[in-house]
Amino acid sequence: MPIRLTQCDNCPAQFRVKEFNKQFIGMYKDKPVFHWNYVCPVCNHVHTVRNYNEFVNTYFDKVISMEFSLLLNRKDEEKYKKLSDEYKIAKDELEKVNEEVRTYLFIKVNKCQ
Repeated sequence: MPIRLTQCDNCPAQFRVKEFNKQFIGMYKDKPVFHWNYVCPVCNHVHTVRNYNEFVNTYFDKVISMEFSLLLNRKDEEKYKKLSDEYKIAKDELEKVNEEVRTYLFIKVNKCQ
């Protein structure tokens, strides 16, 4: 089985993620919010996986299941077009909810693209 390496956004290092950190950020709609991340061993840059919350998790699960459905139905064009439209809607909903949580908790987001 091949080892999966991750590329750091800050430095040219490639490394294997050995442990994820879950740090408590605050409360949103009476549910705890955790910052799920991992750290580059070379430059100690923090890579955010996602901000975990039960409220956001339902949308995240929907997006993941839609990605899997797109992979399964990639040869059937009609189903693929329908699923891709639903996927875009689910992705937009997830981003809206994530933005709402970020603004509520005053979280800054660094986009490295």
